[in-house]
Amino acid sequence: MPSPATLPALACAQIRPPRPRAGLVARPALDKALVDGLSLARLTLLVAPAGYGKTTALVRQIGTPTGRALAWITAEAGDSLPRFLAVLLAALAPHDLRWRVAPQWLPAMAEAEHGVRDVAGLIVDAMAAAAPARGLVVIDDAHRIIDTRVFELLGHLLERLPAQWSIAIASRVELLLPLARLRAAGELAEFGPQELAFDEAEVTSLLAVQIARAAAGAHAPRQVWPSPAALLARSGGWPAGLRLMLSGPRSGSWASGDSIDRNVASCNVAACVDRHLFDYFATEVFDDLPISLRTFLLRCSALVELTPQRCAEAVGEGCVLSQASRWLAQVSRRGLFADVHDRAGPTLRLHALFREFLQARERRERQDQASLREPPSLFDAAAKSTATNAMDEPANDAPATRSPKVATLTEREREVLGRLADGGSNKVIARAFDLSPHTVKRHVANILGKLGAQSRGQAAACWREQIGG
Repeated sequence: MPSPATLPALACAQIRPPRPRAGLVARPALDKALVDGLSLARLTLLVAPAGYGKTTALVRQIGTPTGRALAWITAEAGDSLPRFLAVLLAALAPHDLRWRVAPQWLPAMAEAEHGVRDVAGLIVDAMAAAAPARGLVVIDDAHRIIDTRVFELLGHLLERLPAQWSIAIASRVELLLPLARLRAAGELAEFGPQELAFDEAEVTSLLAVQIARAAAGAHAPRQVWPSPAALLARSGGWPAGLRLMLSGPRSGSWASGDSIDRNVASCNVAACVDRHLFDYFATEVFDDLPISLRTFLLRCSALVELTPQRCAEAVGEGCVLSQASRWLAQVSRRGLFADVHDRAGPTLRLHALFREFLQARERRERQDQASLREPPSLFDAAAKSTATNAMDEPANDAPATRSPKVATLTEREREVLGRLADGGSNKVIARAFDLSPHTVKRHVANILGKLGAQSRGQAAACWREQIGG
């Protein structure tokens, strides 16, 4: 069986649970619901966008002494079925499973016809004969898995899972799993944004911790803090947003004085969306979305309530109601910071913080595109100046014609493209912008798609054309 000693260093990190974070706000209601789910359900599923504390919630549970055997897996984008199997077997290795077939052969067996089902049966048999009275398999960041055979394997495991074992999965998106059957059988515990969001009592506790930390700082200036209700209204209870708002400078996100709550609801977008929040939304949420859905959200960001009719009008360009309805359904399925209001038809209301981000992002992209189009007046002025002043630069030194496709890139994508054109690898670019290599990989894929480039070299050529190099 693969053991941590025989796995690559990255794979070893995949089976090591994250360390519990210190200073977390107590969440007794969520903890109790998770305890019940992990104890009674075959599958506990946490699906929500980034920053909802899915990993933190699971780590809190495994940190509680229960005598339960644990096999932890943090999924990676490169996890093909054979690699996932190797990591799963390594995670299960410490628990004395009884194998009818040498486990090192399972990845190869899975490649045969009906191999996934057969391998799942062998794993189930080994888990049934294992020594632990109770066991839990945790798969974190399951949205990174793109090999659909992994979900086929998990579906077979869930169908035949021994009674003493359960599985918990955390993901940012819905997964290809047999959820309908599990729901019908009462074997599924589901946690989405609504269950994972902070309530007002938890926001109050978080605010109290932050105020205490600020007061303990040496020579800490007097600060004016928003009320818990104002924080909750703006964030929708999104844990990452709350922490980022409270850790940022007060002057950037909150006006001082007696009218804080009013400013929370109506302040200028540029003032409300501070840089840390903007970057988190951009890299962890927005850039993960399909391009068509991103465009839809940006064009609808001015709407207070999203309905198919209003969204179709906002998108324009021949968008029909059925297409707008499908996009709204995607927003709802992904739990994208929106509340569902049951009115005459499907109606979504975006959380204030996400709507502010979308409005700021849409404005930034419009400004970026405008800045890449040289107004004729500039060229006219340059030509006139050249004709009247012999000391001016010659006309052939004027800026080169710019690639129109580069104008479609976001600010971050242009930054990544610039580094790519300088010969930077994904790891080098990731370090330069404090991003993960996985995020840089997504940026590069988006850049190649928007530029119609077949390789990094072609994309670099577009950039050099853009800067006249």
